[in-house]
Amino acid sequence: MSVQISKLAVFLSHYLNPGPGFGGPYLAKDLKFLICFAGKANAGLPLLKAVLERNGLQIKNIIDYVMSELKDIGSKKIAVPLLQRLSFPGHSLN
Repeated sequence: MSVQISKLAVFLSHYLNPGPGFGGPYLAKDLKFLICFAGKANAGLPLLKAVLERNGLQIKNIIDYVMSELKDIGSKKIAVPLLQRLSFPGHSLN
């Protein structure tokens, strides 16, 4: 197997730099279902549990970063949670 070093270097430079995690309701809901279903069958699926946990940390890290950059925000509010609630109302199945 032949690998061009420059292509490998580009890959490795991004490998340990995770993105912001996944969002939206579907992937998290599906992972939680699989974890629950596996638990009932006495299968742990620790990898899927770790994915959900790490995703939560990624989201928290982003929020912490944004808040640290907006130190002087004062009493202003960020409207993202409101927009999310409008996009996916509480009574929806999403």
